[in-house]
Amino acid sequence: MAERGKFIVFEGIGGCGKGTQSEKLRQVLMERGKNVMLACEHTRDTPTGQLIEEIIKKRAPSIEADALQMLFVADRINHTQRVILPALGEGVTVIGDRYRGSTIAYAREEKRDYYNEIQKRVTLAPDLVIILDLDPVEAVRRVNGRGDADIFDQVEN
Repeated sequence: MAERGKFIVFEGIGGCGKGTQSEKLRQVLMERGKNVMLACEHTRDTPTGQLIEEIIKKRAPSIEADALQMLFVADRINHTQRVILPALGEGVTVIGDRYRGSTIAYAREEKRDYYNEIQKRVTLAPDLVIILDLDPVEAVRRVNGRGDADIFDQVEN
């Protein structure tokens, strides 16, 4: 039986470099002989993840903020059960580009405890969380520069 893999998650706002750093870590670990998988949330290959993508890219009608957060949580539950846990069980190191910290960060302040409790019951605690901090103005500039902005990529005045 394989030793359980490690679960490492990068968190931060859009444009802060989560994908870049995830890929760099994946390359280093693979060079060291580790079996590694990248896991990005929200997913793009499931019905829930595809619905989220349509909503946040404004290609589908908007929905109430709590309903959108519940879609993120539902997508995470599915992703955890069907992809992350089986990979960890096979000894694979899973590098996540976002996980449950993102739901808490993007949720309305008065709902953060609620979402945190739900997620603690249905997801797992990463072995390591790396938070990438970047000035929001710079992050929005980066996202707009690559033409990939969504409803979250804006700076409030």
